[in-house]
Amino acid sequence: MNDFEIILNRVVSFHNLLKRKFVAGENLQLVHLEILTYLSICNKVSNTTTCLSLYLGQTKGSVSQSIDYLEREKLISIKQNTTDKRLFHLSLTSRGRLIVQKWKKFLDLQTQVKEDTIENLRNLLVGWKMNESIKTFGLCKTCKFNIKLPNNKFKCGLLGIELERKETEKICREHQTG
Repeated sequence: MNDFEIILNRVVSFHNLLKRKFVAGENLQLVHLEILTYLSICNKVSNTTTCLSLYLGQTKGSVSQSIDYLEREKLISIKQNTTDKRLFHLSLTSRGRLIVQKWKKFLDLQTQVKEDTIENLRNLLVGWKMNESIKTFGLCKTCKFNIKLPNNKFKCGLLGIELERKETEKICREHQTG
């Protein structure tokens, strides 16, 4: 194992330790926090159970119990797509948003990360994705399919749907660079 791999493993382990410490006080499991966090950063194209499963690297079946729990606890809401009845869209409730805000505040108090470190990690991830030809999530506003329209509106050229500016600040499953 080289120094990079050791440091990367330790950073991930420490981050997971912080998550475990936080969720213990919220009566949640790690996967619950990961789902809530994902829903806070994904756009309306990617707020489905399928996309959530892809993002977490788990099957839909394995996250369904967590989704049920979070809905029972009124941390998320589930709505059926009006045009494609097979799709269900997940969103945070005000209570779910509060948990995410508390997590962000907790994490900010525990860590002091410089912007250049974040940029280096982002570049590392992009490099890995390109080398492996892996299609993963990315920031909507940086996607080659993002089209700016008049009146501060946007459109996904791939899916043909209009997006609000705030949607372009979130991640999307369909993201492609180029």
